[in-house]
Amino acid sequence: MLPADFLENTVASYFTFPVTAEYMRQSRYYHANSNTYYLDGIGSTATLVVTDVKTQENRTTLTLSGYILSSFEYYYWEDTLVVEAAGDSWRYVSLDHGETGYIAKEDAFA
Repeated sequence: MLPADFLENTVASYFTFPVTAEYMRQSRYYHANSNTYYLDGIGSTATLVVTDVKTQENRTTLTLSGYILSSFEYYYWEDTLVVEAAGDSWRYVSLDHGETGYIAKEDAFA
């Protein structure tokens, strides 16, 4: 478990746009009672696959499908990431969370 302030400040330092604590605390890993984040990184794997790419002028839309299989759960999602060409780099436009699902291990692997 990580203290919320520590994790939120660390994550926010990697972005040029504001990443608020309120936004981050919507995460299923945030626990309000202890003001901490529980990270299930040990003993789990995350897989992320780009399943579709569409480009129109300087804007590219990527469909991302992913899942986490850990010793406790199976969690899957599909997101849409939009970026724009900005010189020799890319500029973040949006990330829309699409379909998500969660299955506790005892249900997923019974």
